[in-house]
Amino acid sequence: MQQLDRITAPAAPILTPTTAKQHLRVTHSAEDAIIQLYADTVEQALDGDLGHLKRALITQTWRLTLSGFPPGQIRLPLPPFQAVTALKYTPRNGDEVTLAADAYRVRRHLNEGYVTPAHDTFWPVGDMDSVVIEFRAGFGDTAATVPAPIRAAALLMLDSLYEHRGTLTPAALVANPTVKHLLTPFTVPLW
Repeated sequence: MQQLDRITAPAAPILTPTTAKQHLRVTHSAEDAIIQLYADTVEQALDGDLGHLKRALITQTWRLTLSGFPPGQIRLPLPPFQAVTALKYTPRNGDEVTLAADAYRVRRHLNEGYVTPAHDTFWPVGDMDSVVIEFRAGFGDTAATVPAPIRAAALLMLDSLYEHRGTLTPAALVANPTVKHLLTPFTVPLW
């Protein structure tokens, strides 16, 4: 079993209302609500565990719950990885235990995070109800830290939603060849 839950949402959107309206060349406020809805839709289509990229775009905190410790390392989803904030486990018929930071090692490789037992140690053994790892991920705290090709693709997706109201399917949002080309290098393969 594996479950992924967002604990803390990004503090900023990838498309601010000002940026969205500038891109769409909208100078009035009559459509602010629909533009915000489309901007939110684009962000959800790209960001997080359900997003097309399988990445955290702007800094956010996640909880990965496993049914037990796997052998060896634990690969954390949603790159780019920033930090592990907690590692806990619950033995069957026991109370939750928080592992001290020196009981495990955190490694970053190619923007992905990995957690392993400390050198010359092993994960706790026995029947487990759950293992919980809380971690931070994202390119940074603002939209400016998200790579330009992702932001450009988001603007093109926003434009498609705005210009083709009611005629696009969710798959069509990323089917645009330019959007596809911009996003492909950043799409994390399923694991």
